[in-house]
Amino acid sequence: MTEELKKGIKVLDVGCGTGVWCVEMATEFQESSFIGTDITEVFAATPLVPSNCSFIQADTQKGLPFEENTFDFVFMRAQTLCYPEKIWPDVIKELARVAKVNGMVEIFDTTVTVRDGGPSFTTLINEWLATALRMRDIDTTVIARLEPMFVSAGIGPVTHLSTQWPLGWDPTNTQYTKMSKENVLSLLQGIKPQILAALGIADKEYTKHFDNVELEFGEYKPHFDLEFYYGRKNGASKSS
Repeated sequence: MTEELKKGIKVLDVGCGTGVWCVEMATEFQESSFIGTDITEVFAATPLVPSNCSFIQADTQKGLPFEENTFDFVFMRAQTLCYPEKIWPDVIKELARVAKVNGMVEIFDTTVTVRDGGPSFTTLINEWLATALRMRDIDTTVIARLEPMFVSAGIGPVTHLSTQWPLGWDPTNTQYTKMSKENVLSLLQGIKPQILAALGIADKEYTKHFDNVELEFGEYKPHFDLEFYYGRKNGASKSS
């Protein structure tokens, strides 16, 4: 997409959060225009928004506030925890609906499943968080099974790439190692109230596992699986 972005295209970032991706992309590709949407207005606090970038509050499940065939590039990431499994086909159809014919649709996300992690990290994520999410009909492993949904939405051929996301370790990048450790610990702190309330786990028990996680970083090499999907809308989207 780099050459198209340099020439100038319309880009939509769905579930943009703070809008940092939009801002960075708009700063780099000043000929293109960027719109970010999110169900909350957390992006309102983002400073220094370029003139070719804007934000709109919108709920993707209720429908994006754009006409069909509007955007050359529709991008979505980090929405694993947002949608029940049964909603994902409709979400992808909505992304396809607002993409132009031959426009690119891309999803980048993680299954939020710890691989090669220590016992406490694995318990917190793969057991307790996964159980709490299933109570809301959310199965994060759906991220590894999106390709047929792209095809059904009228996107294809679809490229699906997988890689590993090191969590709290990376011998080639000490700055990233520090940052990813902080991100993991912040995530575990953030999900604590929901897990305690949903599963009835004692604060003391959760804290014991949380304290162990940082120690485990020195012994284990945990990672998440990252899944990338992209393809071009190959005709009228099958959004009906």
